[in-house]
Amino acid sequence: MRILHVGDDFAALRPCGLTLYSDALIHGQARAGHDVGYLFSGRHYPGLERPWLRRRRRGGVRTFELVNSPLHAHWEAGTLEPARDLAEPAGEAAIATAIRELRPQVVHVHELAGLPSSVLDLARQGGAAVVMTLHDYKPVCASVRLLDADGRRCERREVGEDCARNCAAAPAGRGHLVAHTVDYELARAKRAVPIVRHVDFAFLTRGRRAAPARAPAVSSRTAPPADYQRRRDVNLARLGRCDRLIAPSRRVADIYARLGVPRERLCVQRLTLPHLDRLRPRRVEAAPVTVTFATLGGAASPAKGAHVLLDAARRLAGESFRLRVLGHVDPAVAAGLAALDHVTLEGPYATGELDARLEGVDVGIVPSVWEESHGFVGPELLAKGIPVIGSALGGIPEYVRDGETGWLNRSASGEELARHMLEAIRDPARVLALHRSVVARRAELVRPMTAHLDEVEALYRSLS
Repeated sequence: MRILHVGDDFAALRPCGLTLYSDALIHGQARAGHDVGYLFSGRHYPGLERPWLRRRRRGGVRTFELVNSPLHAHWEAGTLEPARDLAEPAGEAAIATAIRELRPQVVHVHELAGLPSSVLDLARQGGAAVVMTLHDYKPVCASVRLLDADGRRCERREVGEDCARNCAAAPAGRGHLVAHTVDYELARAKRAVPIVRHVDFAFLTRGRRAAPARAPAVSSRTAPPADYQRRRDVNLARLGRCDRLIAPSRRVADIYARLGVPRERLCVQRLTLPHLDRLRPRRVEAAPVTVTFATLGGAASPAKGAHVLLDAARRLAGESFRLRVLGHVDPAVAAGLAALDHVTLEGPYATGELDARLEGVDVGIVPSVWEESHGFVGPELLAKGIPVIGSALGGIPEYVRDGETGWLNRSASGEELARHMLEAIRDPARVLALHRSVVARRAELVRPMTAHLDEVEALYRSLS
């Protein structure tokens, strides 16, 4: 089968759950004998403004990288140019080229960040079945997380005014994307050339790293509210013309259906990653004397629950426990967490390190305040035999179940998180019992990638 995947960058450039998953799916299909291509908006180089298409072959996969895409959205900060998210010539030319050269039977879209949503219709016009995995809410939310300008969960239909306010602080240029690319290329150069490993290249990205602040009102440079509303309305129509939309959880399917996507276009598939099956459960014979908690990326941003985590840790300042914070930490909470004696900030981690890094962890924490479509960090902790305190949002309750695999934070608040943590601290025998329950349920919690590859292929064939 000829399959073209569409996304934004690649796992080495942005090693998040989305890119790790799409990379595993793409290369798993290539190893299975399919003719696979990957079109993506990729790097942004300083001093080069013109977009161009770079073709390569990597691991049996034909790649089409749109370098210097004219779309400059800043992830959770959104975009000042919502109309470009709908139609943009360089991205449209890129998919036309990929379709002409690969002649795909299926186009599987994972993310529309540096490419316009018009690629969905162009793929259909090229004769391919179109599938999209709804990893997040970017098609219907310019700031991705389905959180409004006040940080509240948003399912409103009329979004123009709020989206304009929500995106008012987005950067006007591509400096953040250039800085991201330069960081990647310099890290790669330092690994390859020992003589430059200790050279500081910060001057190359100076002036490009200003973090966007949330603005309380629409700025003079923000697009009109009508443009943001049109972005939502057109994207909903385009999603409704896809042959199938894969929701990683029932909750995500329900949200998209309530927002206007035809339910018959939606199906639910639980996503997985190859390394989950390689994580070995801890061997725990006795209840912990001092409970050790850990979060994987839970302090990275407000949406991920950074402030919830800080609030809970402060409430427990007089208790005896440890909290290990792995991954990037939002500067807004870094000093507060670092000031607490029982908290350690351990910095970034690689997927291959998780098996060792999670040894000694008794309870995991997933403190998200947005409707996580799935969230791989919860299954990573569970695969290691670690019970989880998780917010009752998005797909999290499908694997964090009260009394079986952990505790549900139904309010997604710091107060309730602290209450569940205190229960674990004061009743470590409960932690041991939940650990044993998680290990006993490993077969249902940890899904092999091979089974998921078969499921995706069956979906493709049902559409041909």
